[in-house]
Amino acid sequence: MRRAWSLVVSLGALACSRTSFAPGSDSGAPACAAGAGDPCCASADGGAPTCGAGLACAGAACTCLAQATAVYDTTPLVRRVDGSVWVAADRAHFTEILGPEGRFHATDIAVSGSTAYGTAIGCVIEDGAVWCFPLVAPVLDSTDLGAGLGPGVTTAAAVQVLTGAGAGPAPLRGARQLSATMNGGGAAFCAVTDASEIWCWGYGVGGILGRGDTADSSFAQPVLVGPDQGRFGAVEVRLGFDSACARDGSGQVWCWGDNSRGQTGLANTGGLPGDVTRFPAGPVPLPLSLSAVRLAANPGNTHCAILLLGRVACWGANESEQAGADNGFAFVTPTSILDPASGFELEDVVDLAPDRGMQAMCANTADGMLHCWGHPFPRAGAADAMSATPVAIPLAGTARAPLRLPLSSYGGRDGSIVYIDPNGKLTLGAGGLPFAAQPPCD
Repeated sequence: MRRAWSLVVSLGALACSRTSFAPGSDSGAPACAAGAGDPCCASADGGAPTCGAGLACAGAACTCLAQATAVYDTTPLVRRVDGSVWVAADRAHFTEILGPEGRFHATDIAVSGSTAYGTAIGCVIEDGAVWCFPLVAPVLDSTDLGAGLGPGVTTAAAVQVLTGAGAGPAPLRGARQLSATMNGGGAAFCAVTDASEIWCWGYGVGGILGRGDTADSSFAQPVLVGPDQGRFGAVEVRLGFDSACARDGSGQVWCWGDNSRGQTGLANTGGLPGDVTRFPAGPVPLPLSLSAVRLAANPGNTHCAILLLGRVACWGANESEQAGADNGFAFVTPTSILDPASGFELEDVVDLAPDRGMQAMCANTADGMLHCWGHPFPRAGAADAMSATPVAIPLAGTARAPLRLPLSSYGGRDGSIVYIDPNGKLTLGAGGLPFAAQPPCD
């Protein structure tokens, strides 16, 4: 059985810096000597807090983490600020993943599959090339690695992703952002390149690879748009279970794949999402009230976008009110998320990711809390209930500080949001305690 749930946490490397002076400096310029776990340094000019070399500010404290991911059975993969990549195969100890030439110097990572089913795969971008590898044990079906391999081929080490277009296979070049599928049948990945193209490979369920069919692909192939099969100027891509959405440079959002639950935002003749256009021939533009500036990470069957002014629109599955509508509507077209206090649209959101097995969507703002709607895990002493409007969830065991590193999530019934808390600790679940295993920062 091909089975894969994934998460991706994109943890932007924000600098942290304490007001001090570098030894031997003749310029008198302030420098930060804060180490991992130390408080971030306040910026003298009122800018973002910073840290010492090779570290990022998580909110209140410094961390070596730049990005964290995990498969649905919570085997985590992390990228440190120095670009090295580490996995906790036993969920208790982290060991370094090496490439053909030793240590990776990665700028992005993604992961899909399941260690329980032997399908767990990780991918990294290094110098614009993409390398994929078995996350824990060798994979027996190498199709989803994107290296032109196939069923019956066992792979135990990192292989380079190749394109199948043109005269013959060639390495995929210029990659700058990765996303991985959340579906339960196999692993699929997409990469945005410097040429603003999207190339995808792996499991083709629901047309998630953007080719207008459901075929698997052992090579990276470009996502196609429109009857002329041209390509669009993408800057971001996010994969759900069996659908995907991308954002172009103008803020237009395009979606493709399975639309049986409204994942692409298309409506049927009755004005409701449905399977009349279940598998669009290619990406279709989504009507939004404002331009999009960011897409929700690992959206499952409910996609969301952050719009101008930090407003949020969601579409797709809504059984638990996770798309912001009454649960009498199982699927919805783009729906604005409302602030329960004002009754107007929620604003000032900077990041989004789902929680509680995709039953809830959570937003990060600047107030040191997560704001979740749908069916989030209840706070201590609170009722277990659904809400189409956001509920504020304090971050457990941390100083009241905003999350400065982006959110992600992993799927499955036990799936949850994943983030680096303000103290720099890898955490699963909104308001949850830090994960038992923490990556090394020495």
